[in-house]
Amino acid sequence: MRQSPGDTDRQRGPRRLRRAARRTTIALVLAVVLGGAVAPLALAHAVLLGAEPSENAIVESAPKQVRLFFSEPIDPELFALEVYDANQHRADLGDAHVTSEDRATLQTSLPDLPDGTYVVVWRVLSPDSHVANGAHRFSVGAGVVPAAVTLDLPEPGVPFALEAAVRWLTFLSSFVLVGGLAFRTLVAAKAGVPARAARRAQRVWLTVAWIALATLGALTILALLVQAASAGGLPLVGVLGSRALPRVLGRVFGLGRWVTERARR
Repeated sequence: MRQSPGDTDRQRGPRRLRRAARRTTIALVLAVVLGGAVAPLALAHAVLLGAEPSENAIVESAPKQVRLFFSEPIDPELFALEVYDANQHRADLGDAHVTSEDRATLQTSLPDLPDGTYVVVWRVLSPDSHVANGAHRFSVGAGVVPAAVTLDLPEPGVPFALEAAVRWLTFLSSFVLVGGLAFRTLVAAKAGVPARAARRAQRVWLTVAWIALATLGALTILALLVQAASAGGLPLVGVLGSRALPRVLGRVFGLGRWVTERARR
């Protein structure tokens, strides 16, 4: 007996839906992987615990070094620690380094500083690839009144507007994928939509999903470049030939190993 067109459509319908479901699942998995690469969980932000000299401290004699103490080990290659005087001149000896005794301590040596107010500017890369930075001041000399020092220094890395735009566009692309899948599964599938209309909606959803996935892939690459630029204090065009990009990639994709090691402690 020959099958009617309606019977053929009813047989093909479930197969098409299964294929579409597989494609949707692949898109969702890729979205989670790409999104996780761009925005890893804040599992190990390096928080500044203290400093020597401390913030707003007034010390009688000039210190021989500046030391910063963090809550987590910091990257021994991607960091900055600089000291400036009230005239925006470098006042440190330029030998900043992560100490061998404690990888959560960053220090730099100082010459014999004259009395006055100084500003400490720092930037570090955390174990979870988060870039932390900050600044504080201290004064040298008994009876010295701390001066308001404003540093007019070029901002390292990429502009904040670009970094924020990449981050929010990444979240938006992820929301399109995950939100669209949730709507189709939890709402559209239970609304009693006819099979033909459901297939049309499925094709539209898959088209949008793959566009969002391609956008998310491009944004992932751009976000990694932006993150490397921020970590190394470099312009975006200078990232590809620097050591910052492989260091950040190692931090991002080595996060799983870090989590495992922490869980064993």
